[in-house]
Amino acid sequence: MSGKLFGVLSVLAALAIGFAVQPVIAHRADNAFEDHWLVAGCNQATNNGQVLNTSAGPAVGHQRGETGDLVIYCNIEADDFHNELQFHAEDNTASGSIRVTVYQQPIESRGERIVLATLTSTDQPGVQQTSVFLDPALEFNEFNDMYYVEIVVTKTNPRHRLMIYDVSLRDAL
Repeated sequence: MSGKLFGVLSVLAALAIGFAVQPVIAHRADNAFEDHWLVAGCNQATNNGQVLNTSAGPAVGHQRGETGDLVIYCNIEADDFHNELQFHAEDNTASGSIRVTVYQQPIESRGERIVLATLTSTDQPGVQQTSVFLDPALEFNEFNDMYYVEIVVTKTNPRHRLMIYDVSLRDAL
């Protein structure tokens, strides 16, 4: 009996480990008024970035010794009301920054993109939550427009620590 129980428990443990070690992907919350993106699952437009496994979770930052702009794009699939833009990041330098911008672009005409909101990191040690209240709030119309987030991590000194964990659009009311 104990051999069968051990066998069943071994199979369950193997399945649990298999499900726990899944690739990191962008995430959209089930809550209709909160959308979250794990930046490690977004697309890097430059090749100088890497996913970093930290004690606070996966983050995206420059490769060792790299400087300049690291550009990342996250697609927004939202059709809801949002009045807060927020991100979690680390920026411990006065000469670098992390900027998150939400854009709208017409689908049919492929016209110029429009800045809907922008937010920049502050210089402080450790993980920071940076947010801005959006007034007027963002209301998405995915029938006529596309929406995306552009993240620019600007690093001027290879010894400085700049990385971003996640971006959120929320209804904070």
